[in-house]
Amino acid sequence: MGKDKKEEAVFLRKKITLLRAFSLLIGSMVGSGIFISPKGVLKNSGSVGFSLLVWFSCGLLSMFGALCYAELGTRITKSGGHYIYILETLGPLPSFLFLWAEFFAIRPANSAVVSLAFGRYMLEPFFAPCAAPVPAVKLVSLLGYYTVLTLNSWSVTWSARLQMALSVVKLLALALIIVPGMMLLAQGHTENFQHAFDRQSLVLDKLPLAFYAGMFAYSGWFQTGFVREELVKPERNIPLAVIVSVITVIVGYMLTNVSYYTVLGTEDVLASPAVAVSFVQRAFKSLISVVPVLVALSCFGTMNGGIFTFSRTLFVASREGQWPPLFSMIHIRRHTPLPAVMLMVPLFVPVSFTIICLFTVAMSFYSDPVNISIGCTIVLSGFPVYYLIIHRQMSDRCRNLFCAVSRIECRAETLLHPGHATATVTSAFLENEYQTDKNGVIFFRAGSQQYQLDFADMVQTNVLFKTQRSVIRLPKESEDGQDGSQNMTLSHPAYPPQWDQTALPDIGYKLIQLSTDSQEYIKIKRLFEKTMKGYCINQLQRIQNPTLWDIFQWQKEKMKKLHKSKGVNERLLFHGTNSSHVSAICEQNFDWRLCGTHGTMYGKGACSWTGSYFARDASYSHEYCSSLGGRYRMFVAQVLAGDFVRGSPEYCRPPPRDKNSNRLYDSCVDDPTDPSIFVIFEKQQVYPAYILEYSLETSCVVL
Repeated sequence: MGKDKKEEAVFLRKKITLLRAFSLLIGSMVGSGIFISPKGVLKNSGSVGFSLLVWFSCGLLSMFGALCYAELGTRITKSGGHYIYILETLGPLPSFLFLWAEFFAIRPANSAVVSLAFGRYMLEPFFAPCAAPVPAVKLVSLLGYYTVLTLNSWSVTWSARLQMALSVVKLLALALIIVPGMMLLAQGHTENFQHAFDRQSLVLDKLPLAFYAGMFAYSGWFQTGFVREELVKPERNIPLAVIVSVITVIVGYMLTNVSYYTVLGTEDVLASPAVAVSFVQRAFKSLISVVPVLVALSCFGTMNGGIFTFSRTLFVASREGQWPPLFSMIHIRRHTPLPAVMLMVPLFVPVSFTIICLFTVAMSFYSDPVNISIGCTIVLSGFPVYYLIIHRQMSDRCRNLFCAVSRIECRAETLLHPGHATATVTSAFLENEYQTDKNGVIFFRAGSQQYQLDFADMVQTNVLFKTQRSVIRLPKESEDGQDGSQNMTLSHPAYPPQWDQTALPDIGYKLIQLSTDSQEYIKIKRLFEKTMKGYCINQLQRIQNPTLWDIFQWQKEKMKKLHKSKGVNERLLFHGTNSSHVSAICEQNFDWRLCGTHGTMYGKGACSWTGSYFARDASYSHEYCSSLGGRYRMFVAQVLAGDFVRGSPEYCRPPPRDKNSNRLYDSCVDDPTDPSIFVIFEKQQVYPAYILEYSLETSCVVL
């Protein structure tokens, strides 16, 4: 029973392959923009030649942005796109302001434009040459929008398959415009390209508006970042999908615009309410009823891609505590967020992208101050909401209301650490669930992570990282001093006296920089310098993670009882890893996905089935540290080594003791007489205590 329920773990599955990622990007970029935006680009650029330059420049700028996002997507492992990147780099306030504007202004406006384009083009063949009635257009637009909404709530797989099919339709629609245009151009129809770069019609302060129209048509190159957690092999597939799709769209858009201008003059493009339809009326009359339908399906694909990705933004924002918990619930059978429905980029690329974007926005204040001011007002209106609700934490009543609604179909309860003041599900709740079904499994969320708690094994498992920790039931003392009922909880020993007692977060960790004259700093410096000649410490930070500390202390007490002694063999050991993994280890402890491979000679340890070890000598761990700007980062961990034995490559756990085959050793080492390498098989035996940043003495600056 317990095993069956473990297999029902609720999380977003990795179902987006390289082909589906490519389709998502193509389907999101090629939409109403290329069929409508040529008019906006031409109007604000002034001539055919300059409009083509704007289209190419927008494509190049999109490629720069896509490359930046591809690198972010390979390094930041969370979904959420723009939102999560702003949160990780700039902090909670800017990310919430983005989310606020996106939810209440940007996304509704984009959805309205695309869905209305879908309705208008879908009805075009039935009412031509007259315009379709506005009520009919709105009705078909709503029908299409809610069809996509339902499909995304139903199945990730079917949404992805639909996106693949619609991407083919989009490329076919472009081909039906490109081929006739190129044929006419080859026949010598170049009259519309005469005086293509007429400077008299160029107005510089209108160019930012031309770029806005062009960038709108290219928008969608960032979509893989929104579904990062659902991508198969993201480190490989994100860069590949981004580069191939953006190049494909740039080539397609340039050829499409050349075809437009081959058939339609400047006045024709500016006067046309639907450039693609006007083109077909002139060049390919036999397809006059087909192309509008293809364009409508193209818009349908853009709606599908937008809903598919934005629902993940709301899901992640809720998981990060900046949106109602209801939005972070996942359907237990369909694995959809139902309520929410290593590439190295040269530095000049993100710098150029940032400068051009800032320049375009700044020029827009001059070109169109009214609309830009309205947009800024919408963004800034999120300030009071953030400080009144998000910053001050939602009330327990409000949280419980959301959780109560969420349990109807999504079966996930928000659980914070039972011992903290902000807990919404208490130890008493856990005890009640345990008494109801002692072999049951419940799913809950704590901070940004989703967990399952197995009452039969008394094990709590992180659904994403598969890390585990034990849960115990402690006696609750009654009023007369006798042991009364029991509550499910973790023990809460006092935190070390040297810890900053004002920096004990409910969830996660805090980093405290140590002064060079503190006893902790002096002790670790002495250990470090034993084997690291020629290097010096830049800074040393203490990791204060109350949750991991509680687990570590609980494990220590357990080992004391098993050993029937007052103490446990505890050591301060070094551990090297990639700098990009530091934050995750500080929060989740050492995990095989994070630690890297350090060998298998003495056993397949806790950090990896290919073995990441803890070392007495910093020089050993240094071999597994990566340099970032000439600086290295290494962990110093408190390790409960306990009773150890010489390790062996085939060990997946410590061997049994000689005198008691039912009891295993606590760890494995390289040499029992003088151990320098320790293999730990239970993560509860390790606490990541410090982050040590160091460099060569020639470049050393002590912070």
